[in-house]
Amino acid sequence: MLHSNLGNKEERLSSESMKTACNHYQHAAGIFHTLPDIFKLTKNLDFNADSLAVMSYIALAQAQECILEKSILDNRKANSIVKVGATVVDFYKQSWKKIQNSTDELHEVCSRDWVKYLSKFTNFKMCYYNAIANFFAGVAAEEDSKWGESVAYLTRAEKSLNYSIDTVKSNSILGKVVTQATLQFAMDVIVGKSQIAKRENEFIYHDKVPESESLPELKGQALVKGFPFDVNKVAGKDIFHKLIPLGKNFNLRSFEVRKLEHFLSFLVEAHAASSMYSEEKAKILRDLSTKIEAKDDELVNFMLSMNLEQVPNAGDHIALPQELIESAAGLSGVHENPIKKLSEKMAKLAGISADVQASLDEVQDALGQDEQTADKKEKGWMEELKKYLEIHKVASESNAKLHQAIQVHVENLKILSKPLDELQEHIPSMAHLDVEAETSIAEFQRIVKKVDEMKNQRVQLMDELRDDILHDDITKKLVIHKENEMPKLFQTELTKHDTKIKFLEQNLKAQGNIIQAMTEVNAKYVPTRRKVADLIQNRKDKISSLVETFEAYESLNEKVSKAVEFYEKLAKNISDLQTKVQKSVVEKKREAKAALDMMTKGMQKLFYF
Repeated sequence: MLHSNLGNKEERLSSESMKTACNHYQHAAGIFHTLPDIFKLTKNLDFNADSLAVMSYIALAQAQECILEKSILDNRKANSIVKVGATVVDFYKQSWKKIQNSTDELHEVCSRDWVKYLSKFTNFKMCYYNAIANFFAGVAAEEDSKWGESVAYLTRAEKSLNYSIDTVKSNSILGKVVTQATLQFAMDVIVGKSQIAKRENEFIYHDKVPESESLPELKGQALVKGFPFDVNKVAGKDIFHKLIPLGKNFNLRSFEVRKLEHFLSFLVEAHAASSMYSEEKAKILRDLSTKIEAKDDELVNFMLSMNLEQVPNAGDHIALPQELIESAAGLSGVHENPIKKLSEKMAKLAGISADVQASLDEVQDALGQDEQTADKKEKGWMEELKKYLEIHKVASESNAKLHQAIQVHVENLKILSKPLDELQEHIPSMAHLDVEAETSIAEFQRIVKKVDEMKNQRVQLMDELRDDILHDDITKKLVIHKENEMPKLFQTELTKHDTKIKFLEQNLKAQGNIIQAMTEVNAKYVPTRRKVADLIQNRKDKISSLVETFEAYESLNEKVSKAVEFYEKLAKNISDLQTKVQKSVVEKKREAKAALDMMTKGMQKLFYF
């Protein structure tokens, strides 16, 4: 039982742990197998041949399980894993059959509930590992391009896993031993693989799926065996053998049995005492864990009430945010001097606008205001003039708004155009706080750091204590002590953990002092909290404003360029109209002068006639 328990204690998460557990199980199997021969002349009420046979098969199955786990861990070929898994199934099957065929004999040494549990346990293991073996048989068939056979094996694996789950559900004790997470993981893997195989075969390969009964038998390969068990090597040579009378009625084998019984009784007592000591260690961990959990909850709730997000850490609000750096880089990448370029465009726009206004005035003066005396051509020009006047009016209003928008962003553009070190000076930061506020923040940060140190120390101490207790094995000492000496031995041995326990208790006690100190510091921090909140908001607003300016610059620059382009076209159209009107005016003056000249000459002739 000692070897079996030692095997069960192994985590079996590494190759070395799997090997160690496998060796323990093989030792246990050898002992269980040998004991019936040793005790055949002795009536023992704790076990009989049938119960030991069952335990021997289970131990061999567990040893083979370790080989299976290592094979999967080492990513061995699927065919090899199938052989190992099939043998696990066979060992559990032999154990299960032995239970079914030896119920009466088992009831002599075991309770009915225990026999029922053993039956359910071995049946569960048999079905579970049958599912595993069939799963890898399906994988092996797939590797050999036997698509239909792969589907059949995977389907059988799925059914076998469902049987194992039903077995767990049928026994409450077994349900507590077998974790649902293990079953769910196996179900996800097997069912998932089965569904994929079915789908691919149905749509791609169209291979015939054989009946489950026609599948080749899964042949196993036993890689474990019970290690030989020598009583003399375990109990040691009898130093009083010469004192024993060697008469004809002396039974040496019976004497060896008595030695073994004596030794085994020590092992049983030692195992029971070890369990009691483990419980004492567990009590320590449970009590401390409960206290720590309560203190952790208290600390979490308290820290949440502190609004620590309003307490800046060292370095907070110093570095420029990436979006602002990108904005500054983007602006400098557009033009060497973006403000100058934008100002030049606005000046050009203002100049063209003034020229347009002057041209419109000249055209208006040339055409006059009396449409009654105007001819058809002139009336057309007047309509064209009205249109240009309206366009110019709307455009002038847009220009004014554009100018105002630019003025809003001029200061920000100047800031964005600066080198980053100079730009940083224009951004509100903790450096702008007064000395009083800086002192208050530093004090608050000191207390927060103390809290972190306390939490980290608590975690470290608890981890160290848990590790110490885990490796605290006094089995050797238990064997040489009597039952009535155990309480005193436990008390003595547990004192080795007193130092860490004391440190942990001091840590928990210190929490009250730290909370009190933080409460006092928080009360003093109220004025600084408001200053910090305002500064943080101002910083956010300034950064947001600068980023918005960069985003607006491209739009403003484009709008000014389009306005200039628009006015250039408008100016040309008005210039054309002005040319036509001026030409018409000149022609009218020439015609009027010619008419006047003719009139003058006519009158002169009439006068001198």
